[in-house]
Amino acid sequence: MKLNYDCFRDVLLYLEDSPYNETVSFSSIQNALSTYDKDTLSYTCIKLNEANMITGNFIKCDSYNMPLVHSITDITVLGHEFLAEIHNDTVWNGVKSVAAKIGVTSISALTQIASSVVTELIKSHFGFAI
Repeated sequence: MKLNYDCFRDVLLYLEDSPYNETVSFSSIQNALSTYDKDTLSYTCIKLNEANMITGNFIKCDSYNMPLVHSITDITVLGHEFLAEIHNDTVWNGVKSVAAKIGVTSISALTQIASSVVTELIKSHFGFAI
C-alpha cells in the first residue's frame, strides 16, 4: 500500500485540534476524515506511529497478526515539528510540487523540502537572501 501524504498531514492536523489529554478513537478520525477509506486511514496511523510522530493503542488481532488502530493518545514532538513545517497550505502545496518534480516522497525528504520552501518564502517576504 502506498502512503498517502495528504492523509498523513490531515491526520496530524485533526489530532492537533483534539483536546489535551484526551484519547482520540479511530472511529472519530474516520468520521472527521471521511474522504479517506478505512484502510488508508488505518495504514496512515500505523505509519505515523512507526515514524514516531504519534502514540496510540494498536492491537495485533487480525488473522494476519497485523496491527489495528484502536485510538491515538498524542502527537510526539517529532510529529509537532513535522506538522509545523507543513501546516501552512502554501508551504504544503510547494512541498508536494517540489517532491513531484524531483521524484522523492520520503518523510525526511518532505521535511527537508518543507524547510527549503519556508526559507524561500521568508526570502521573498523580506526581499533579501538569507
